[in-house]
Amino acid sequence: YLKDGKWHPIAVTAVQQGRIKIFRFDEVLGQKLRFSIKPEKGHAVVNEIGVYQERR
Repeated sequence: YLKDGKWHPIAVTAVQQGRIKIFRFDEVLGQKLRFSIKPEKGHAVVNEIGVYQERR
């Protein structure tokens, strides 16, 4: 996320639900969010990206 003109990494926890993978992270405050995909085997498909303030 971008905060005060500097990009910071977000530590995420991935949860697999069938074919869907959900990434959760602690609440952060910033101006922008950057999403990147690292190359792996096969093709990467992104159907939806959403950022929500969930209760845990």
